[in-house]
Amino acid sequence: MNEWVVEFNHISIDYEMKRMNLHAVTDVSLKLFRGKITALVGESGSGKTTLANALLDCISEPGRVVSGDVVVHSEKSKQSIFVTSLSPHELNHFRWDKVSMVFQG
Repeated sequence: MNEWVVEFNHISIDYEMKRMNLHAVTDVSLKLFRGKITALVGESGSGKTTLANALLDCISEPGRVVSGDVVVHSEKSKQSIFVTSLSPHELNHFRWDKVSMVFQG
């Protein structure tokens, strides 16, 4: 069973500050597979949460995805959903119906 459900494809995320741009995530590509456990490990501030937030398109300002795609494969419809291209209405439906996040305490 090698069916992928989430793909981060060359995703880069910046925080645009007044004095500089902070490159929080730079050109990350990875796939998450159905039925497999995946751990994203790194030091504090290495971009783990920022990358996870990209899956829900809920990166706080001044952050934004500057390149790449986040793609979710829908098992029901057999279609790929390009998260970064969803309209606000589609994004609300996606967050309600397809994916959710439990934040760390």
